[in-house]
Amino acid sequence: MRQSTGFCIALDGNKPVGYIFCEGGTVTEEMKTARPDWADGFSADAGDLYPRDMPTPMVAAHLNNLYVLPEYRGQHISSELMAKGMAWMKNIPGVERAFVHVSNGNNAGALYEKYGFRYSHDVYDGLIDAYQLVY
Repeated sequence: MRQSTGFCIALDGNKPVGYIFCEGGTVTEEMKTARPDWADGFSADAGDLYPRDMPTPMVAAHLNNLYVLPEYRGQHISSELMAKGMAWMKNIPGVERAFVHVSNGNNAGALYEKYGFRYSHDVYDGLIDAYQLVY
């Protein structure tokens, strides 16, 4: 899907303290069901990165990474980064959905729900929670 990328860094002076990385492009049926080599051990019904009923081809955005240094959390940096990332994803020509995948144990789902993402499905037997936003 790596047809377009958006990257924004939060700085404290010259020091990088956080970033957001997004990408977008057309998801094909082959991409929808593709698995990385490390996921080959999961059963066929363990869940994929995208919902199985998602029509393809589809232009989709993906929020890949959002990170703020621990000592800078609580200062609304993630909110500012999310605003930039959300605006970038929404402006991808023809975009219909946005996705974010949250690793098990990372309790960030509530943050993404605040921006309109909704839980979609488990990926790889619950190793990852998939959230999507339908535009």
